[in-house]
Amino acid sequence: MTEPVAPIDWARQQQTEREQQSARKLLGQMSDRELTALYNRAETAERHFQLTASHLEEVLVRLRQTRAALAAEAELSAHAMRLRSDMAAERFAWQERGDRVEEANDRVRAELDRIEAAVRDNPTNPDFDGAYLAALRHIRAALDKTKETCDCPPTQAGLALCARCPGNNPKEPTP
Repeated sequence: MTEPVAPIDWARQQQTEREQQSARKLLGQMSDRELTALYNRAETAERHFQLTASHLEEVLVRLRQTRAALAAEAELSAHAMRLRSDMAAERFAWQERGDRVEEANDRVRAELDRIEAAVRDNPTNPDFDGAYLAALRHIRAALDKTKETCDCPPTQAGLALCARCPGNNPKEPTP
């Protein structure tokens, strides 16, 4: 009979041989040849068992490593999702702040227009002199400076890229 290739083949072969032997003999009833064949089969079964056990041990080690790698990947993925969520919340908060600043600028501009109209409508009033119009020009100039934007991408604005980024203090380049 040919030597089985894999442990499962050996098990099938042994099952087939057992099914073919309808009557079992006791050890005392067996010839030397049958006993030698029986011992050989037992040794072969033990070798296949050891091979199967070592193979299963290797598979178990790889499975544990894969499980640990998957757990690490899941943790990294969850961390990235938390960071993404935090960034979205921060972006929304900055957008809200920007909207409030724009609304405040609009209110200041409306008040400037009202004051300027009052000054121009009463040019002879001694309370209104050229200082009012000069002050209004300075305030408008200051408001116009807040509208100046930089050419930096939105994701990098304010990160010391250029002097026009809002809130950026230009730094000397380090060699």
